[in-house]
Amino acid sequence: MRLLLFIHIVFLFACAAPTSVTKEKKLPYDFTQYDQRIVLPKDLDEVSGIAIADNNTLLCVQDEDGIIFQYDLTQKIITNTFPFADKGDYEGIVLKGDTIYVLRSDGMLFEILDYKSEARIVKSYNTMIPSKNNEGLCYDKTNDRLLIAPKGKTGKGKDGKDLRTIYAYDLNTQKLSTEPVYSFDMNELKEYAINHDLGVPMKRKKKSKSDIPILHFRISSLEIHPVTGQLYMLSDVDNMIMVYSRQGKLDYAEVLDEDDFRKAEGMSFFPNGDLLISNEGDGKQPTLLRFNLREL
Repeated sequence: MRLLLFIHIVFLFACAAPTSVTKEKKLPYDFTQYDQRIVLPKDLDEVSGIAIADNNTLLCVQDEDGIIFQYDLTQKIITNTFPFADKGDYEGIVLKGDTIYVLRSDGMLFEILDYKSEARIVKSYNTMIPSKNNEGLCYDKTNDRLLIAPKGKTGKGKDGKDLRTIYAYDLNTQKLSTEPVYSFDMNELKEYAINHDLGVPMKRKKKSKSDIPILHFRISSLEIHPVTGQLYMLSDVDNMIMVYSRQGKLDYAEVLDEDDFRKAEGMSFFPNGDLLISNEGDGKQPTLLRFNLREL
């Protein structure tokens, strides 16, 4: 009798035991509902990079002129501008203390020292990155370095076609890493898109019985989350946000609504984790969208 009772109890516990299904990773943001929308002035119609200086101040660059715009998030006006270089395609901007770094698409890096002073000093460096088109730039505080993301592939041949890379720029030696510090396989993103029904365009290749996603994975912005340490990336061509672990593993991806995100090319975090994403005007109005951090 005792044996039968023991077997019955074990059976009940076995039935009630949780399964080993991996919990789906989500983001602490709802990209279908922004918390604030700001229409930027016409001077920032082609805003391509943003950096939060403090709770009220945003630093911006746009992809035609070597000018930094200081924007007040409370008054919603440009409060200051200052040139740092000639005309060019400027894509990324980050802030370290009172020093601004700006990335030009050809890989030239501009360092603006003591930017709040009228006596600010501007230096430029050729990063020698093996790409002619670069847009992603962020400051890696943990390693005191910049991360630079080419917009397309940097590898050669078939092996390089499906890889996207990120290089590190050492701020002490002013030298670029000889090899990428991160490499991402596009096939992992395509598999994720299929498994999670992201609604991306699909096509069928010759001699194939199944459709495959049409994805370009062209990094237009790159940032490190101040709380989780994850890598957040935008691909404006795919209208998608991707999140990777610091080990380079894909944690999450989502297709963004085209009405809200017409051409998302800028991204910056507040220290508490709230997120700003900037959109070029692209024939309409340039905007800033704020997404407040929800529960992690």
